[in-house]
Amino acid sequence: MHTADHGTTVTIPTAWLVPFPVGGAILGGLLGLGVRPLVEWLLGLVDGAPAPLRLAAELPLPWAVAVLAVVGAALGAGIAGSWRAENPTVELTDVRALVRFKDKTWRVARADTSAVFSDGHDLVVLDTTGRETTRLKVEQALVGRLRTAFEHHGFPWRGADPRDLP
Repeated sequence: MHTADHGTTVTIPTAWLVPFPVGGAILGGLLGLGVRPLVEWLLGLVDGAPAPLRLAAELPLPWAVAVLAVVGAALGAGIAGSWRAENPTVELTDVRALVRFKDKTWRVARADTSAVFSDGHDLVVLDTTGRETTRLKVEQALVGRLRTAFEHHGFPWRGADPRDLP
């Protein structure tokens, strides 16, 4: 969660994304260390190995480690980017919330909002008539950050769907 002088932005934090390319690089480098014995074992077992592995096994060991580390980092970065892209970015001020997801933006005025809550994996915003104006899937780990940000800016965060209460 990033808080500026006039607003708060909630999205998947970069610190949560960094382990993916780093872990991918480590796993790729380890694969580079063992790619030659792995390919030899596969060739002996099933008389075949995937072409990318056979190619990597032909490289000198330092090159195999470096190349597969880079490939692993790229794959990890792709996974991290996909995770971030599958979650909305919520920008809040004391007056409005902007919810951005893919190519769409929802503008929600605080004065026109009766409730904001998490419904399972969904972030839900209700207008003053109780109609849903926004419903988007969000990473469950972001719910606490969203609650804090919405409450900080005076939005009516609810623990559950107020339409379900007696």
